[in-house]
Amino acid sequence: MCSRKNDMSELTELGFCRFCQSLIREILNDKVNSTWMDSKGAADYIKVSEKQLRNLVASGHIKYHKLLSLNRYKKEELDRFLNREQRGGWFYGDKEGSENR
Repeated sequence: MCSRKNDMSELTELGFCRFCQSLIREILNDKVNSTWMDSKGAADYIKVSEKQLRNLVASGHIKYHKLLSLNRYKKEELDRFLNREQRGGWFYGDKEGSENR
């Protein structure tokens, strides 16, 4: 962005606009290549309540992305979570194993 790493004063308004445009383009290209969901859609997709989804996000089990102050979830990351957490019928993937439940 700037010629000097820590000198944000060189960032002109025009340069900032170009940066924003390229960032938006990147987000839109990524959006075309993957399916994004809002919190309700993500909770429905993994078959949990929105509160459980928030708890999974807060505990670091599910990744999310902020887009204009809203949480968005990639379908691929939710699929990865579901595949990673699949253990003998216990959904949250306890560390001791599902036989203790």
